[in-house]
Amino acid sequence: MIRIEYDRLVAICYSIGVLLLLKIPNDNELIGEKLFNVYKVPIHTYVYMDYKVSNILIVSFILHVIAFILFLKWLGKKESSTFRKMNKIKVVGTSILIVMMPFILNTILQTFNKTWYYAGKTGVEAIEYKKEDSQCRMEKNGGNIQPKCIVTLKNYRNHAQALKVVLYDNANENSKSYPVPKPVYLQKHETKQFEFQVPVSYNRGIEKDKVPNIKLHSLHENDTKYN
Repeated sequence: MIRIEYDRLVAICYSIGVLLLLKIPNDNELIGEKLFNVYKVPIHTYVYMDYKVSNILIVSFILHVIAFILFLKWLGKKESSTFRKMNKIKVVGTSILIVMMPFILNTILQTFNKTWYYAGKTGVEAIEYKKEDSQCRMEKNGGNIQPKCIVTLKNYRNHAQALKVVLYDNANENSKSYPVPKPVYLQKHETKQFEFQVPVSYNRGIEKDKVPNIKLHSLHENDTKYN
């Protein structure tokens, strides 16, 4: 008679499901994408109206469901009294934790990766420009439409820094620039979001919901950083 080790099956299915959704630091590809490419398995399935579904997410989801079912079987077999005491809230909570774990691990890995990347750097090299939290938007100011930009910066250095921000029309540093008059002060390990108005005469290259192209200057050191 074959003995089924539910706990080992849970560990195997769950580990593979999580591994498929993890990213290696400094790499934009999921581990699952790399494996699918190696074995020539399609990464996406195209359905109605050219909408694509990730095969990696589908496989990972199936493995998570299998792992959860096996976990319930193992729990019921191991200690049936404990299983009976588990209410629906605990079951739902465990399910959510199982599904969210890959995303939690990815966030932790990316945080450690950024901390490692910026460790030991000085001046503006120790400043992260968080583009996902930065944008320019248009606001009505009297009879004119004037852009207002939001820039988010994080200081990884162990002491405060004072910065000057220069806004550019585009990624080319030779394009028209606008030096933001007010300096930015960041305490050690501080993340700060600040806003500034852009004069009408400079707004030709500013687009709505566009990430600002900026250059950072340290007010204490003779260095710059382009973003």
